[in-house]
Amino acid sequence: MSAGKKLFRPEAIFRYPAGLKPSQFKHKYSELRRGRRIPFTDATLLLEKLKKDVGRKYRKITGKEFNRYELGEHIGMVREMFWKDSRFLQVFEMLELNPAHAEKAMIPWWNEISASELNHSFDGSSVTVELGPRHSLETQLVRKGIELPITSVSVGGLIETSDGFVVIGLRGGAAYPNTYHVNAGALRLTESLKSGDSSIYDFYKKGELDAEFGLSESEIKKVSLLSRIFDYAIDKGPMYVFLIKTELGFSDVESMYESNLDIDKGEHTRLIPIPCDSLMGFIKEHYRGFLGNKEGRKDDERYLLHPGALALLSYAGYPLSELENLFRDGIW
Repeated sequence: MSAGKKLFRPEAIFRYPAGLKPSQFKHKYSELRRGRRIPFTDATLLLEKLKKDVGRKYRKITGKEFNRYELGEHIGMVREMFWKDSRFLQVFEMLELNPAHAEKAMIPWWNEISASELNHSFDGSSVTVELGPRHSLETQLVRKGIELPITSVSVGGLIETSDGFVVIGLRGGAAYPNTYHVNAGALRLTESLKSGDSSIYDFYKKGELDAEFGLSESEIKKVSLLSRIFDYAIDKGPMYVFLIKTELGFSDVESMYESNLDIDKGEHTRLIPIPCDSLMGFIKEHYRGFLGNKEGRKDDERYLLHPGALALLSYAGYPLSELENLFRDGIW
């Protein structure tokens, strides 16, 4: 099967019945990977110490505070500071990764324990997901084509406004900047998520919707679990997509975003409103297939990330073949 064909395997989009509530979306957690326990916490603590040291060096050299979304021309220098430090290679060894792949981690300061999917089931009325741990360094290696025993889990959402728009974002940061994508991110394994005291939707609401877009509970009218998409292009794993309906119009949603003070606002440079009745037109104009992680992507190369296209297609209700027909060979 060609790389392009693999993107459109039947499991690429699984639509749940309309109106499936977050309370019908459950999860379980296991610390073990193939029966073994990997020292994820120790690895993150060591990498955090390295990050603080790099931050001090960065401040001394540039006179600025380290901001992962605003490294600009210094990004190469910062990467080298991580890659050449023995502690970075030690973290790779702790995670049972090959240190020879260290320079494939293009965001070496990304230091989170997130979720790997061990199992997914839907019985017609509720969804159950079994989760295990993975480190953000593993996620980056998978993006570079390294085979690892993980299935990266992310969460995303489409915001539907009262005046008929679906809202997505124009990405900033170091991962696929200046591309279109939904409000989304890796499902981080918080202590409350592991214990079951909070849900996957709770994490999305606080960690993505509020942190990146500035939308809080009071602005949400209705929430449903829309779909499970499987991204074979970037993270090689599933994204659980929520549909967030708000009584706010787009201009008010945009104002909430612009007044947001959270550092994760930098994940996007601005919000993009798409008329609900023109979603397929937007996809046709901006979807290509595989996108390169270009740091200097030009404005006329603003394309739609593959998982974002799957999420929009799952909302619009069109068959997967519609997206497959738009696929173009190459790395855009």
